[in-house]
Amino acid sequence: MPVTLRRNCRPWQRFTHVRFSMLALSARQMERKSGALILGEPGAVSGGRPPAGASAAGEINRGGGVMRCAVCSGDDELWTPGKSLTEAVELFRRAPGCDMYANLAVFLCAQMLELFACEDSDAEFTRRWNELFAHIEAWYSQRPSEMRSILSQPASTGREASYSSPFPTLLFSNPPAISGNQLYHTAALLMLQKKPRRAVPPPNTRPILWHARRICAISICNTHHGCWTNSVQPLWIAGQVMSHHAEHRAILETYERIERETGWGTDWRANDLKAHWADLDDG
Repeated sequence: MPVTLRRNCRPWQRFTHVRFSMLALSARQMERKSGALILGEPGAVSGGRPPAGASAAGEINRGGGVMRCAVCSGDDELWTPGKSLTEAVELFRRAPGCDMYANLAVFLCAQMLELFACEDSDAEFTRRWNELFAHIEAWYSQRPSEMRSILSQPASTGREASYSSPFPTLLFSNPPAISGNQLYHTAALLMLQKKPRRAVPPPNTRPILWHARRICAISICNTHHGCWTNSVQPLWIAGQVMSHHAEHRAILETYERIERETGWGTDWRANDLKAHWADLDDG
């Protein structure tokens, strides 16, 4: 069900379920989550008021799925009213801190969902796809140092090693980097799956499978609970690309660990993937 954002109220007034969860937070916890709440604030990005805490992608966990769903289903134009896509992206880039850079990934994902839902002509869809994909790729290539991995290793080689560790190692030092990079790979994967025939991606564009493998690697290697709850959907999207049984096993084990350690339900998506993989085997 779409969420309608009212313009003249605070974010916790828009989402009653979020408001009540805020009552249980300490001042420090509220500060940490204000980076997420800024995305529910009309015009907050263009108003130049920086968030005080960590990013929407990384730090909202208990009850935070509600805010993430509201952000994705709300009107993304309210964040940067009257701005073109390029102007809006520049506003995010000028904001200080890696938390707002992670919020830019959330914004670009919302732009992607809006693009997929539009009824533009083929020519207009292609134009918008090229523009948005360029911004998504620029997010990755121009990341600040805090958003880059501190350890990156390819997947193990050899038959036994590749079965026990089928994905690369990809470790980040902070929650905004974990979820921001995972959102980037998710957006890039979905954009490539929806690429129009006449679109011209950059020559160094990575393939869909590369993005899918890194989505899985991020969840396996980084155990921040808030980021784990954000990863349920990206893992499901990436899992549909995987064909090897070792990859399937690693994804299902990750889902089990997320639910066991955080209490966040994952079995519904794990079951969806099992059904999808069974269809592939039958085919």
